[in-house]
Amino acid sequence: MTSQDRLARNMKVAILGHSFVRRLEEFSRDTREKVHPEHDISYHGRSGSQIENIFSMIDDIPESTHLVFIQSGGNDINPKKRPASIASAMVRLAERIVHSRGIPVLIGSVFVRPKPRYQTAEDYDKDRKELNSELKHILKYKTKIRLSKHEKFFRRGPEKPHMLDDGVHLNPIGQKLFMLFIRKEIDKALRKFYTLHGPNFKIRPNIPPAERERLTSMKSHNFYSSHVPYKRRETI
Repeated sequence: MTSQDRLARNMKVAILGHSFVRRLEEFSRDTREKVHPEHDISYHGRSGSQIENIFSMIDDIPESTHLVFIQSGGNDINPKKRPASIASAMVRLAERIVHSRGIPVLIGSVFVRPKPRYQTAEDYDKDRKELNSELKHILKYKTKIRLSKHEKFFRRGPEKPHMLDDGVHLNPIGQKLFMLFIRKEIDKALRKFYTLHGPNFKIRPNIPPAERERLTSMKSHNFYSSHVPYKRRETI
């Protein structure tokens, strides 16, 4: 085994964001499946977080972290905020991490939300698409920040089989796809930023029928505890 292979299996990745991150951590724990089997993952998620709240999580990123993934922006979309200003705030958050910690950052594109709280689904989706487009434009020439676009992982159209009935959060199938999406993005980023050569993953992974049936039968409330208070994690 080469030193490069050993390095590829001991990278530290921090995932920051809103409830998607907290729920992903719970899903990983309860299904006993790691987001990435070859790397150390730390989670820093708080329900209801907007971008300004995530700035306070930067100090929680463990020492010697190699990569940060941020999933945010969905809770910021409302009629009083312009999508462009939200995108700018997301990029400022990533730049703060790059400049203060010297860590490359992935920004996950904002997910669909069939049942938003403050506007119609049509208006929310229009703002979401504009926000993601603005992110793509701003990050075009950023060398240490990349946009991770999840659209190819999730089925398009009016039916959202990966969403819970609340129209906001992911169900078990959605969580599995989100996990595989982040796994693929981690491998791509480590190859880019650290010249590592990992396996090639399909753009849209297939969940085996037996596992899809098992995930479909799971009751979400069994492994999601609502409104878990956020606890500051000590740096390692």
